[in-house]
Amino acid sequence: MKSALTMFMSFIEKEKNKSNKFVYIIIAFLSIRLLINLLTLIPADVFVWYSSFEFIFVSMITTYIIYDTSKLYEAGNKNRTYLRLIAIGTLGWALGETIWVFYELVLLEAPYPSIADFFYIIAYIPIAFALFSKARDTKIEPDKGRLIVVIIVVFDFILIALFVLIIPIFQYGDEPLVTIISIMYPILDIILVINAGYIVAKFAGGRMEKAWLIYGLAMFTNAIADTLFGYEDWNEIYNSHSLADFLFLVSYLLTIYFCKYLKETFDNNL
Repeated sequence: MKSALTMFMSFIEKEKNKSNKFVYIIIAFLSIRLLINLLTLIPADVFVWYSSFEFIFVSMITTYIIYDTSKLYEAGNKNRTYLRLIAIGTLGWALGETIWVFYELVLLEAPYPSIADFFYIIAYIPIAFALFSKARDTKIEPDKGRLIVVIIVVFDFILIALFVLIIPIFQYGDEPLVTIISIMYPILDIILVINAGYIVAKFAGGRMEKAWLIYGLAMFTNAIADTLFGYEDWNEIYNSHSLADFLFLVSYLLTIYFCKYLKETFDNNL
C-alpha cells in the first residue's frame, strides 16, 4: 500500500514538473523577446522581418496544437467541438497574419484595410462562441469574489475601448469602409473579453477547469493587445517593437500552454 502511494505521489510530482518546465521555457523566451523589444537589439529593418515570420510561425503552430488537442475527445463530445471552433478562429488569425505580411513586406502596400481584415474579424466568431458555449454548458456557479473582479475588469476594458478607440473613430473617421472595419475591432474585442471573463469567473477548481481558465486569460491578453494596437495604429505611432505585438505573442503562448495543460490533465485522468 505504501509503495503504491509512493509511486502515485511520484507520478503526480513528475507531471507537475512537466508543466513547470514548460512555464519556465515560456518565461525565458518571453523575457528574451521583451529585452529585444525594449533595448532594440535588432535593427528595425531586420526586426520587422523576424517579427513578421515569428507571428506566422507561432500562429500556425498554435492552430495545429489546438486541433491536435481536440483529438483527445471522441467525435460528438462538446469539448472536441469547442476546441475545433477555437482552432478555426486561430487559423483565421494565422491567415490574417500571413496576408498582412505579404502586403507589407512583399507587395510593399499598406495592409490596412485588406483581405487580412476579413480573416482577422471572422476569427472572433468561432472563438467567442466556443468560450460562451463552454461556460454556459459547464454547470459551475461562478465564484462571487472572482466574478466581482471580472465585472470590474470587463467594465474598465469597455470604458477604455469606448473612449480610446470607438468614440475617436466615430468622430474623426473619414472613409466609410476604414471606419467600419476600425470600429469592428474594439467591438469584437469587447465581446471576446466578456466571454473570456465568463470563463475566468467560472473556472478555477480542478485541473480541467484551470486549463480553461488559462485560455480565458489568453483571450483577455489578446483583446488588450488588439486594443493597444488599434490605439497605436490610429495615432500612427505603431512600430514592430510595439508592446502590442509582445502581448499578442503572450496570448499565443498561453494558448499553447492551455493545450499542454489540458492534455496532461486528460492523460492523468485516464
